[in-house]
Amino acid sequence: MAWYESFFDESYFAEYAGFITPERTARDLAAVAAYLELEPGARILDLCCGHGRHAIELALRGYRVCGQDLSEVFLERARREAEERGAKVEWARGDMRRIVPPPPFDAVISMFTAFGYLENDQEERSVLREVYRVLRPGGRFLIDVVNRDLLMAQFGQRDWRERADGVRVLYEREFDALTGVNHERQIWIDPDGQAIQHEIHVRLFCASELRLMLESAGLEVEAAYGGYEGEPLTRTSHRIVIVARRPAGTPG
Repeated sequence: MAWYESFFDESYFAEYAGFITPERTARDLAAVAAYLELEPGARILDLCCGHGRHAIELALRGYRVCGQDLSEVFLERARREAEERGAKVEWARGDMRRIVPPPPFDAVISMFTAFGYLENDQEERSVLREVYRVLRPGGRFLIDVVNRDLLMAQFGQRDWRERADGVRVLYEREFDALTGVNHERQIWIDPDGQAIQHEIHVRLFCASELRLMLESAGLEVEAAYGGYEGEPLTRTSHRIVIVARRPAGTPG
């Protein structure tokens, strides 16, 4: 079983609680709408939508939204929240290598480093080819990943963090320079001393690598940012946010 098939369960929310605030979500989506030049009522696919925090907000803003994810735990939470908040979202369970909701889409988004989990670059490219397939000609793709250049400058092989719930987390990392994969072991130790171990293997990208992969899938890069406030993309940016487009003249 691949690591990402079991990692994304209820325990994820305790580990990443500080990173997924409503304020961050609202800020990010205001920029997404501007970066993608979304028209009212645009049809959007949130690929690897997780528990739906972006998909639900987009639906509440009047867009027609589909959310796809592999984790049934996340999708069930997304369905509950969407129902509670009156958001109409089409949910689908599936691997990112095969997009389930029927095309075409005006836009596809992949946010919060949801790209880079697969076994090799060939598999990652297959995802981008799927994105190309489901976009309408002229449709746009927004991809957001952590910036490898900054991570390498700040790389730490071992560190600790204590969460708000009292769990201490030991992080041990090893970066493979040949494959670009960061292998991370997380050991969660609860206040009673019980330990649980998780392993994460994520392919990290610099902006030039990601651009070449997008272009190899037939997508044209239109813009790149270092985050969601319109900041330029530099070596020290925390994020790589790229907007690419399926050329308007392609048969759809």
